[in-house]
Amino acid sequence: MLGEGLSGKIAEKIIQGRTSGEVVTARLSTSERILARVTDGIYRQPSSSLRELVANAYDADATHVHILTDAPRFQKIIVRDNGRGLSAHVLDYVIHSIGGSAKRTFSGMELGVSDAGDPKISPGGRRFIGKIGIGLFSIAQLTNHFQIITKVAGEKYRTFVDIILHTHSEDQMAEDVQRKTFDTGSVEIWSVQAEDVEAHGTEIVLINIKNSAKELLQSRERWLSVKGEQFGDELNPKKEEAPSFHIGAHIIQNGYEIIEPRRLPWADDDNPAEKFSKLVEAMANELGGRTNPLLSQIFDNYLSTIWTLSLAVPLNYSDGHPFSYSKKDTAAIFQLSNKPKGHPTEINIQGEQTIREVLKLTAGVENSPLGFDVFIDGIQLSRPIKFRDLPESRNALKKPLLMVGSHKPDLTSVPEEYRGGELRFEAYLFWTPKVVPADHAGVLIRINEASGTLFDPTFLNYQIAELTRLRQITAEIFVKEGLDSALNIDRESFNYSHPHYQYIKKWLHSALRQLASTQKRLSKEIRDQERDSQLQSHRNELQKTIEETWMKTRGDEEIPPEVVFVEKGKQRELTTISDIVYSKEEVFPERKFSRNSSASIAEEKKLEEQAKALASVLIAYGIFEEMTVKEQQDLLKAIVRIFTVESN
Repeated sequence: MLGEGLSGKIAEKIIQGRTSGEVVTARLSTSERILARVTDGIYRQPSSSLRELVANAYDADATHVHILTDAPRFQKIIVRDNGRGLSAHVLDYVIHSIGGSAKRTFSGMELGVSDAGDPKISPGGRRFIGKIGIGLFSIAQLTNHFQIITKVAGEKYRTFVDIILHTHSEDQMAEDVQRKTFDTGSVEIWSVQAEDVEAHGTEIVLINIKNSAKELLQSRERWLSVKGEQFGDELNPKKEEAPSFHIGAHIIQNGYEIIEPRRLPWADDDNPAEKFSKLVEAMANELGGRTNPLLSQIFDNYLSTIWTLSLAVPLNYSDGHPFSYSKKDTAAIFQLSNKPKGHPTEINIQGEQTIREVLKLTAGVENSPLGFDVFIDGIQLSRPIKFRDLPESRNALKKPLLMVGSHKPDLTSVPEEYRGGELRFEAYLFWTPKVVPADHAGVLIRINEASGTLFDPTFLNYQIAELTRLRQITAEIFVKEGLDSALNIDRESFNYSHPHYQYIKKWLHSALRQLASTQKRLSKEIRDQERDSQLQSHRNELQKTIEETWMKTRGDEEIPPEVVFVEKGKQRELTTISDIVYSKEEVFPERKFSRNSSASIAEEKKLEEQAKALASVLIAYGIFEEMTVKEQQDLLKAIVRIFTVESN
């Protein structure tokens, strides 16, 4: 027997079609059970939940967001913004359409969520980065009970919404199979008269944070491992290293107490921007004692959450946007080719010109016309990606290498129903000998300046064996149009088969090949220049010895002859009658070096210069006067062999 939610009409048509040959058509629909289960949580980290709430504030045209976490207790978390606030009609929509969003729809235009003329942007002109319904679902990671306190400018009332999310099981849903809908939670709403009529904004209060989220933010498991000797080996089979910086710990376990005083990289009286700047510098300074420092090694979970959140939301860079850089900031700047087997072109930047000005790029300037600042516990966030004052290494290329590109591909060859709309993006690939932290080695994709994916160390599954070089590259792709539909519901991963994702993947892999070939070429040129310089210095020292010897033995009436080694079959005109010519094969019969290596070629040249100097000195002392050319070559050959004997 079919339940109320299953009409059976499609089944009837299928059966009828078996005899009539009629093709059955229908529209796909989503089970309400799926949305009900989503309230159980679709995110893995607290930073994901905070990111979605900050995204909603951004989309509401807020200019400031303040997050209070109650660290280190984490009993309650508050997210407060000065955005437009939620009107009664918007609240009605959210409550009855949770999991969906009015953004990017004509409903959003009617509700005032979107611009009156363009559903894809906010009334303040920002391109949307979040979805209201999903933002509320994200709270389930942290708590099942929260309040929304909101006010719209001009209204005389402040609205309070108390929400309790329900947790579902498959068994419960199986018992309720007759139901068309499933309750995702309960809501109570009331209003309080407000005197600040022109005030506006929203405050979300997360009450009774779940123990799992609380213990994660407190780094409880890590501290139990760090201090494991207090509890016995059975509780701590593998001891972890304490983070370099943390908010401290106060943990009671099986009658034992752990107390660890906090260690933060900033002082309490530092201003909000200084605190975050010192957090970034603390990470950079750790490189002195570690090969490739990771966030998890240097920071506890709370500080790592702050760092991760700062990467995800639309903010300014701590070190300035890479497109605002000029020639003096990097070793070389190249424009990437959009052709599959293209080659990059070095950009001619004059004076104080920036990359953005020369290439007419827009990332970082057009998306937030109102300004946007995020604070967490009194710390002002910015993107913690460093491009300047990076540590040098023993690499030939000492200064960073920057590759920049932009593209709006022609997708008309893809059928419109599969195309996913238009695609437009800008990007950079930043090579440096050491990426700090190592977590930043990868590619991060931003859609309208926001990202939930963070850095992908595989560079979208790049298969070429470039493991060392990939660890030296930080890349960001700024998607200005498209790709949003390829994001999965958690907004932390992509539908890999989406045509936009596939196109960006191919473009990125081509860009990586261009960077690798350019970096190799520049490094080789630098090494060759250094070797040539060393060889010239070596040659000058040898010449000085030759001249001193000739002055001592022959006086200043004669000048040393030029000694030349000529390969078999090649002739050389003697510049003067006193030039001495020897066969290279007779003096160097056994090659000690491979010509496949620039270093080997340099060593061979060095040995040849030493042999020339030796011949000049022997001539100065008259050793060669009674010897034939063959005897001279044999003597030189014997001495060269002595020079090149390698000890075992």
